[in-house]
Amino acid sequence: MFIKLHFQKVSFKLLLLTVILLLLTSLTFSQKSDNSLKINDLDYFEARGLNILVFSNSYSGPFSDSKMSGVEIIHHEVRTATNGDVRLSPTPGQWDPIPQFVERKVNKDKNMIEAFLKYPEYEFEYSIRVECSDEG
Repeated sequence: MFIKLHFQKVSFKLLLLTVILLLLTSLTFSQKSDNSLKINDLDYFEARGLNILVFSNSYSGPFSDSKMSGVEIIHHEVRTATNGDVRLSPTPGQWDPIPQFVERKVNKDKNMIEAFLKYPEYEFEYSIRVECSDEG
C-alpha cells in the first residue's frame, strides 16, 4: 500500500510538472515575437538564425572566383549561399572579368539595400537590390 501511494505521489508530481511546463511553453510561444529580417547597425539583414549580406565583401585580389561577393546568406552561423552578381561567362573562372563596385546604398526605412556595379570596358552598368517584404 505504501509503495502504491508513493507511486501515486510521484505520478501526481510528474503530471503537475508537465502541466506547468506546457503552460509556460504555450505562454512563451503565444507572445508575438518579431522575427522578421531587419537591417542592423552593421548594415546587413538580420533575424534570429539568419543573416543576409549584400555586397558587404569584395572579391579578393587577382582571384576573382573567390565567391565572397554579391549576396551572402548565413544560416545559423554557416554561410550557405553566396554570389548573386552579374558575371559575363556561364561558368566564370578566376581570370574572367569581374564587375567594378561603384556604391552601396542602405535604406533602413524601406528595409532595402542596393549595390551598383559596372563593367567599364563593356559600358555595362547595373544594380542589385535586396529588400524584404511582409511575406518573407
